[in-house]
Amino acid sequence: MGRKTEFGIAACGAALFLFGCSKSEDEGRTAAEPVVKTAETKGPAPALAGVNDSLKSGKFDDAAASLLELQASGRNFTPKEAADYRKAMNEAYTRALEAAEKGDKRAEAAIQMIRAASPH
Repeated sequence: MGRKTEFGIAACGAALFLFGCSKSEDEGRTAAEPVVKTAETKGPAPALAGVNDSLKSGKFDDAAASLLELQASGRNFTPKEAADYRKAMNEAYTRALEAAEKGDKRAEAAIQMIRAASPH
């Protein structure tokens, strides 16, 4: 075989590989939609994972600071993320109140941060 023939075969093979194996744009969208919906329904928003860990370990001031930092970031939340945020803030405040009654200084700091940042 000549060089032109080998180049032609290689070019055809490359074209088949690149164009024949790719998905159409419509297939890509429908395949991605169920993944997004599944991710939204599982657990709290990823941005709130650290907050939940802080609450579980009794670090109420860290949880409050993370929540307030998220709020101040100006990030646009999805409806589910907004609900998760409100739930986490409520839980942080409630648990901090309970711990502050027992003399926990970190809980008192969390309460002060939340109260200072909340709209009056």
